[in-house]
Amino acid sequence: MDFRPSRTPAVSTAVGIAETAGSVAVEPEIPAAVAKRTASAVQSSRSEGTRKTYAAALRRFTSWCETNGHVTVPAHPVTVAAYLVDAADTRTESRERAYAVATFGT
Repeated sequence: MDFRPSRTPAVSTAVGIAETAGSVAVEPEIPAAVAKRTASAVQSSRSEGTRKTYAAALRRFTSWCETNGHVTVPAHPVTVAAYLVDAADTRTESRERAYAVATFGT
């Protein structure tokens, strides 16, 4: 989610059309001050190490999606499941698991 105040929603809906279960949520326009406070809260909610770890994980997922022809965001649940199965099966050159089992928890 991008909280920069100048960002416009990527998806819009026609006025007066009721949303259905399959519709896409529209990112709301928010005042610049609220966007700045929200970005600050998100930034400070995790340590720098955690943010780097999350960024690395997203880069791996994005790379995997591009290599395998999947859409990264929004990712379909089947895409996420396929990625997790592939990652769980990934082995190092010494044939050990590349990722610890705990990596796939919450």
